[in-house]
Amino acid sequence: MPNLFPCPNPQCSYQFDADMLPAAAMVTCPLCRTRFPYRAAQPAPVAVDDAYAPPPEAPSQPSARVVNIRNQPKSGSPLMVILAIFVAGAFLAGMVYFLRYRGVKYDAPMSTEQTQERLNFKVENFPEGWSEDMTARQGLDVNVFARKRTAPDGWVAMYAEDFKDRSPRAGELRDKMLTRLKGYGRNMNFVELSDAKWMGQPGQAYQFQGDFGETPVLGECVTVAYKGIAYIFYAWAPDKDWAAVQDELMTMRGRVKLAGYREKWAEETANTKVYANASPAYSVEDLDAAWQMAAPPEDGVMPKKSDYAVDPKEIDAAASFAFRARFQIKVGGDTRQHAAEAKALVVELKQGDDPLETVKRHVIERIKRDYAGDPPDIKLEPMAKSPAGVPLPATGPAMARLLFRDPLDKDNRVMYILSAINADGMTVGVETEVLERNANYVEEWMVHLAGSLKGK
Repeated sequence: MPNLFPCPNPQCSYQFDADMLPAAAMVTCPLCRTRFPYRAAQPAPVAVDDAYAPPPEAPSQPSARVVNIRNQPKSGSPLMVILAIFVAGAFLAGMVYFLRYRGVKYDAPMSTEQTQERLNFKVENFPEGWSEDMTARQGLDVNVFARKRTAPDGWVAMYAEDFKDRSPRAGELRDKMLTRLKGYGRNMNFVELSDAKWMGQPGQAYQFQGDFGETPVLGECVTVAYKGIAYIFYAWAPDKDWAAVQDELMTMRGRVKLAGYREKWAEETANTKVYANASPAYSVEDLDAAWQMAAPPEDGVMPKKSDYAVDPKEIDAAASFAFRARFQIKVGGDTRQHAAEAKALVVELKQGDDPLETVKRHVIERIKRDYAGDPPDIKLEPMAKSPAGVPLPATGPAMARLLFRDPLDKDNRVMYILSAINADGMTVGVETEVLERNANYVEEWMVHLAGSLKGK
């Protein structure tokens, strides 16, 4: 009869067979990967009367050796060096894992409420039938929990990250959420959901479909940020079971709430740069320290690759300032992608009755110059929705979010955020632009720069 004993992890159901283990060793659970020291129970010594003790056994005849005995390798041998490197690597990996997940009570009993002060959330107790799923937890690389129910199957998982002294940008949130799904699954497809909210905060949400292992799945994910912390929640099921468990999975999402430990948190103000003009008198501000101002190259000086070496007047004769901002896109940790790049111009125009319409017409005329001969009909269409969920300011200069669709190239779609004021008998405008597919990464910077335009 097998001599069984349970894994010491209370959340794990694996049973070890003591007869199959060495007498003493570090043992790793094949199910939950918990490591623990094991030592076999030793039989108690039996007292024997000397008078009745059996005679000592005669020494057995030597048999052929099965293992060749060799001298102990010296410490500098290749084998010992490789062993030392392996042990050091395992130790460092363990330390990285500990530092990544420290302070997250992922192993708390699911029948009790979890409160996480450092990441400012609490999770109400889960009902019976839910268990921790280490495969999903590691596959999605989530640091709070990944839990599963059965009959029918369904999963929920959560990730949280502290951005310390700043709020995460919309593009960062979206990247962190979708990159985890792409890393865990195959053939992933996403459809954006509107009016996303979680924990009382507006956010971004997607329905996703793909394969986790050999299982076709359907699910939803949502991300929000509050007081400098990003939160991501995933819910999914085999696509044939999604309709049956969707409501319950959304109920599990509702069990996660903000905990109220960060009410005094305030974002650190970046090194704001102010760019002012004397006549007409106006200024713009780079509140995010994200924009690089263009400057004409100096004669005889080779500009650096990182310089924005261009004369604003060469871009537009009415321009007084030109700026560039870049966000390095990461895909699965790979930063070799092209950066999302936004451009901005500050232009000074003959004053019009409606400053915003004056700037809009100016942008259209500049676009037309890019076409040889007779240009096609050029339009800037109002965008009803922000790609990154960034509203235009309610106060300040007149502003608009517009989309240009190239009539000759359907893939060329450019988002513009414009602002305009009248100052000292002229119309001053800020024209920011980015390819629509990259807008969610840099839109916040564009809104801040254009919205900062003011007269003196």
